This record gives sequence, structure tokens and C-alpha cells, in this order.
Amino acid sequence: MATVPGTLVLPGRVVSARGATSRLLEEAADFGSRGLVVHGRSLNGADVLRRIVGDAGRIRSWEHAGGEPTLDDLRRLLAFARKGDLDWVAGIGGGSVLDLAKAGAGLLEAPEDPEAYHEGAPIPASRIPFLAVPTTAGTGSECTVVCVLTNERTHVKKSFRHASFMARVVILDGERVESCPPGVIAASGMDALTQA
Repeated sequence: MATVPGTLVLPGRVVSARGATSRLLEEAADFGSRGLVVHGRSLNGADVLRRIVGDAGRIRSWEHAGGEPTLDDLRRLLAFARKGDLDWVAGIGGGSVLDLAKAGAGLLEAPEDPEAYHEGAPIPASRIPFLAVPTTAGTGSECTVVCVLTNERTHVKKSFRHASFMARVVILDGERVESCPPGVIAASGMDALTQA
């Protein structure tokens, strides 16, 4: 007989509506005014990023170059993020972008190099909220505590996790998914079916 787990860790708040990405700063305001938006290259097309963050002077952005996320990507993100006094980190993108943003928020104040946590070192609880705006279906990164990254030195791809990595806000916006190429929509839909 199937049972429900004794403990469930779920996103703090889920907003689902067409065009809801435009509410990102409004949703993030509960955590503070200084934020970092992690995104992929596609968000720069059609001036989407500017429309989301507007002229908010305290919002910075970091672009993932693409591909599977690596520990070196995370190191670059953390170096950039640590130059500011951030209240929150948001990810707008597919699973790779969300995993990097989640790990960035989760390890922003952690004392060790990311490789230590990738190899199993205890992860300290993070106080930095993570907000997720998925642009694809599939991995479900927006509603897990898991980050999957590759160590380029060892060529090992694996996950690390902590309950404090869970998104505090998830924004589900059909317009973001529709902006993907048809092949990506189809492949990520199959990924969602496979993962489920």
C-alpha cells in the first residue's frame, strides 16, 4: 500500500497565470529590493529581460552561457553574486538555469568551494530565497531541493541538495514556455512525462 512521505518540502508560493513573469519583482519584494536574476541567452531576445526587471537599479542579472551546468559555471555565478549584497536570487530559464540559480542562492554564503558540497560535505542552511520561473517543462527543478551539476575535473555529473534550496516562489507562465522553439517544447514535454 502506497503511503505519503512523513515530510514534504514544497515551494512556498506558486503563481500560475499567463504573463505572470512580469510579477517577479512584486513577488520578490517580500524578501528585499536587491536581487539577482539568473537567465539563459534567450531572455535577451526581444528585450524580455528588460521588460521583466524594468529599470530597477538594485536588480542585477547573470547570463548562463548554455549547456549542462558545471561547477565552474557555479563558481563564476557565485563570484559575480558575492560582489553585491543580495536579498534574493531568481532563475528564469530551463532546468540548467534553475539549477545554477538554486545552487547560487543555496551556496551564496557557504564557506567551502562548491566541489566540496558536490562531493558530499554537509551543506549549511541558506538564508537567501530562491525564486523560480521555468521556461520549459521536464526536470521539475522549480519544485525540488536538488541541483544537478557536472564536475569538469572528474567528469562526474551528480546532484547535491538541501531543504533550504526549495524555491520560496515559483511563477508558472505559459508565455515563457511558448517562447521556446517547438522542438524544445516537444522534448521537454516528453521529459516531463518520463520524469513523472
